[in-house]
Amino acid sequence: MNSGILGAMDYTSPQPDAGWYPDPAGSGNERYWDGAGWSHVTRPNTRPEWGPGTIRQYASWGHRAGAFMLDIVLLILPGVLILRVVQPETYAALQAWVEAIIRAAEAGQTTPPEQPTDAVLKAGYVSTLILVTYRAFLVGMFGATAGKLLLGLRVVPVDDMGAARPGALRAIGRAVVQEVFGLPILVLLLPLNYLLPLFTERKQTLHDMAAGTVVVRN
Repeated sequence: MNSGILGAMDYTSPQPDAGWYPDPAGSGNERYWDGAGWSHVTRPNTRPEWGPGTIRQYASWGHRAGAFMLDIVLLILPGVLILRVVQPETYAALQAWVEAIIRAAEAGQTTPPEQPTDAVLKAGYVSTLILVTYRAFLVGMFGATAGKLLLGLRVVPVDDMGAARPGALRAIGRAVVQEVFGLPILVLLLPLNYLLPLFTERKQTLHDMAAGTVVVRN
């Protein structure tokens, strides 16, 4: 067992009681915690995957940012298709605008075509609804969005880090607050919200704090 991995594990007070816990090195076995540090003694796993005794690490800012970008990429095509179905006029207006921008660029024009403000606003409403539904459903049902699942992250209650998911109400509240902080009127809070995990002890965003959740590594 690599002692560097075990030595790097830093748990702040209160420390868990001495006992057998899932191996933080990811072996799939249980490792003995003596109340102050990890021993080198392991045994086959005898407990469910999640539970009150589960010890987890907070997800790093880099992993959270990567999961966020993965979610955006995964939603681009479905989002465009949904907009085309539910708002065909808005989709057509945006498509015409993009084509006009391309033609203007090819002609060497320095002034971009006028933005179809109404279409942009409607597209923003649709994308907001898609994001809230996507995040609330997946986090409520599975404890993570697709991007987080791919990177081994999970959203759990701050007061029960052994849980598999935060519950429906917390998932919905978290998703709504996350989108509220993305509104144009709160544009100054947007970078603060996503940079906050770099400076908070539990690596929480504002929507984590509002919902009482943390993001952890599985």
